[in-house]
Amino acid sequence: MTNPPNAPHSRWVRPSPIYSLSAFLAAIGVLTFRWALGPWMAVSLALLAIPYCLWVLGRGTLYPHIYRARWLASLGLLLSFMGFSDAAGRLAYQGLWRRAFQLGGNDALFQEDREGWSVHYPGLWKPYDARTNGATTFLFKPNRLTPAMEFSVTRRALPAKTNLETAGLNFLLALPKSGSTKILTQRSIPYPGAPGAYEVVYEDPDQLILLRHRLIFLLNGGDMFVLSVVAVPVWMERLSAESERFLFSFRQTT
Repeated sequence: MTNPPNAPHSRWVRPSPIYSLSAFLAAIGVLTFRWALGPWMAVSLALLAIPYCLWVLGRGTLYPHIYRARWLASLGLLLSFMGFSDAAGRLAYQGLWRRAFQLGGNDALFQEDREGWSVHYPGLWKPYDARTNGATTFLFKPNRLTPAMEFSVTRRALPAKTNLETAGLNFLLALPKSGSTKILTQRSIPYPGAPGAYEVVYEDPDQLILLRHRLIFLLNGGDMFVLSVVAVPVWMERLSAESERFLFSFRQTT
């Protein structure tokens, strides 16, 4: 003889909202993971939270007098699905951006033996060099037409006893600026394998295409190296991980 749907299915089970509450908390965890740990973690948790919320709702339909507060499980299912949709959409969108900027695949190593340094750049890009009086610049760009974004390394000789902060300030003073030029960041930062670095971020809204410039100044003996990423602000933000991978990959080889 089977129990009717509204009867307890076990004499050990007592009415409780704990299952519905735990389903709701799992959904809160999905949203927390989305903003604190990134979309991959949110998708992983959502793939557990959504089936659990459905299970609680199913059991609550069969045993409404045992699985209490089903509205919490319903809300949890809605929040879990929203968190999953947002995180999955962000991952898909990020994939499209990486494809547009040719950022897929492995990084390539560029090594300048004459000057004694190396840097990593996207493997599908190509390096170009430009030499002027007193400076050498290596540009790294996609090898086909894409939205504007580029990395560069510039080496320039500096007068004796010039420190990083002075070099950054001199750069800003010599920078062609309009009245709307915005200095977004100007600070000393730690840098792997170097005693220190100086960072400058600026943009000029009066330009035809608004570009954000992020530069890191490094000193090596009597030389200054300037690592730079230039892109439209929204692209810079979307591809911040790729930018930082380049900017912090510089190493001296001699």
